[in-house]
Amino acid sequence: MSVLLAWGKANEGALGLGGSERNSVTCPHQVPHVEGREVQHIDCGGKHTLVCLRDGSVLSCGANDFNQCGRDINLHILKQVERGLKSQKVIQVCTGASHSAVLTQAHEVMTWGSNEKGQLGRGDVSEQASREPKLVKTLAIGCHSVIQVTCGCDHTMVLTNAGLVGVWGSNSYGQLGIGRSASHINHPEFITCLKGIPVAQVAAGGNHSFMLSKSGAIYGWGRNTFGQLGVNDIKDHELPRQCRPMRTQRIKYICCGENHTACLTLDGRVFTFGAGSYGQLGHNSYNNEVLPKQVLELSGSEVSQIACGRGHTLAYVPKTGTLYAFGLGGSGQLGLTQTNNRNSPFAVEGMFTPGSRPDASPSSMQVDSSGPNLRVRSIYAGGDHSFLVAQDAEVCESEDHRVDDPSKQILTLSLGRLEVLRHLQADECPPSEVSDEIIKMFSSPSCLNGSFLLPGDEHFGSSSKKHSVCMSDVREFFQELAKLSNVVIMQHISTCIEQTLIPLLPTAPPDVESLRLYLMLPECHLFEEPKLYSSIICPLAESLLALDKVAQNVFDTWWSSNQPSYFNRLVMIYKSCIEYLLQLPNTSSPYEVKKRQKGLFVSMEILQKLNKVNEAHNQIIAHSKFYVPDLKERVNISEDYISWVQQTQQHHRQVGGVTVQGLHFCNYPFLFDGEAKSVLLQTDAALQMQGLVVRHVSRFLSK
Repeated sequence: MSVLLAWGKANEGALGLGGSERNSVTCPHQVPHVEGREVQHIDCGGKHTLVCLRDGSVLSCGANDFNQCGRDINLHILKQVERGLKSQKVIQVCTGASHSAVLTQAHEVMTWGSNEKGQLGRGDVSEQASREPKLVKTLAIGCHSVIQVTCGCDHTMVLTNAGLVGVWGSNSYGQLGIGRSASHINHPEFITCLKGIPVAQVAAGGNHSFMLSKSGAIYGWGRNTFGQLGVNDIKDHELPRQCRPMRTQRIKYICCGENHTACLTLDGRVFTFGAGSYGQLGHNSYNNEVLPKQVLELSGSEVSQIACGRGHTLAYVPKTGTLYAFGLGGSGQLGLTQTNNRNSPFAVEGMFTPGSRPDASPSSMQVDSSGPNLRVRSIYAGGDHSFLVAQDAEVCESEDHRVDDPSKQILTLSLGRLEVLRHLQADECPPSEVSDEIIKMFSSPSCLNGSFLLPGDEHFGSSSKKHSVCMSDVREFFQELAKLSNVVIMQHISTCIEQTLIPLLPTAPPDVESLRLYLMLPECHLFEEPKLYSSIICPLAESLLALDKVAQNVFDTWWSSNQPSYFNRLVMIYKSCIEYLLQLPNTSSPYEVKKRQKGLFVSMEILQKLNKVNEAHNQIIAHSKFYVPDLKERVNISEDYISWVQQTQQHHRQVGGVTVQGLHFCNYPFLFDGEAKSVLLQTDAALQMQGLVVRHVSRFLSK
């Protein structure tokens, strides 16, 4: 079972130590009323604390001026919040300055406390209604399954399993990331400018916010008076800004204080930035930092957990079982037995065994002479107080912020997800949960872009030169998916891609990580069916061609860095569309004519882009792979050439049953094989004999 220790500001009961008259506790003290119970999660607000137990119940203590504790009596000790939560199983708790939020096992958010800035996300609720935990209905009604919740002083952020970042509450510094259209909002809104980025974590500080991507890019917004966004200025930012210096550092976890930020890397280094007036950055100074800076005094240690209070920072090193603290110490929140501020890491005295890893140092320290060896499981900080959860070293595994918690990750595609689908009959209705997840994953750019990443740390540092996708895994997944017989699932996938995913793809993606799906989707077996040219295949090409120049240039490198077979498949997909359209019977339907003409145009345009990339990279595949042999049988090449020469835009001609206006195949000479080019030469010679001035045809001969 858990042993809970607390220290720091005590006069309002946030430590849960009972009716102590002391204003502060300067070293770790064991918290009563949790003996024999297992603590799952803790969050510390400005002056109050919430504790989530493994059984799903929630305990609270501390200041209660806005009823943020969710109960009315014995507020100096941890007691269960029953009103509104008794029937709920809670898996995560979160606290702001004067409001509280919990995440239930049903992945729904409940809030209570102060709603002065709309931070409850429940609209303009009465003071009485705000005193009791209630559902944030907007999220529930929208079927948004929340996996993370975090609170700033007066704002709240959530992450859904579909990769959406929802925000509400105060926006006085732009901390909601939606612009400055309102000083606050009281219902959840989603940050649209981050769409497509595979989100790993969201974190909130006092009045600033952060998002961490799966490949280690971090984006911050909101208050930046002290440089807490790490973007080399002190201007507030109302929209997300990438902290570029951290992109190559393999960041795995972020936490925020009131005006400072700390980041933990995959290899256990700590970077801090923002306000440093209390020493909370740990750089042996009291200076502010507008750019991330490594805490050098921790550089010889591998840190696995970090936590930020209002003005102090904690870091845990499992190898030695040492907890370090630095920053504001006036209320004893550093646990160093004194109330001095510290501007560099100091070890908190405590008798704990080191981590259970093979390289951990031996130790036999105990909390008391008769008790069991204890190991630190998790650390927490907030306001001016700190908490530590320890357990019997024989059974306890220390938490590691560098290891992803599966329950807090967005949905991603994998071979494992196909297991349950393999057993379904062709016409069998899949379980609703399975269908819901499939629909979300194939509707969400974030979910797709977070799928099939290179293993270990290989996917970190994605760039215009590195897409970080394991393409062999992508191909294997879609090959296995194609073997499934269930038509319901296949229809779900097709509908999602056609009606939800592609239409909402932005022309100016926020980051290269949001472009990965353009590499993945062509591996789907649906792209092998040319009859889907107008619903899926060409719309994806249209979306790619509509990307801004910066985004389009990324693919020049990505395509060339892949194995040629992936590039070749892309070429074959759009060649097949052209061949399919050319062999269609005549139609008199204007709608069908227009649809076919558009399909031809888009297919040839994307092939033209692919051909340029192919030539620029010394032929990824043979140029003959671009030839469409049936072209000379289906198209009057001589007529097309004459029209092209004369640029007669009003000229009409039949192409595979389509009356094409202003579409010249001669604009795409790389599609012509030797026989087609021979026809062009003969036509050109005939025109010259007639004394007509024509454009030179030699460029066709080199294609």
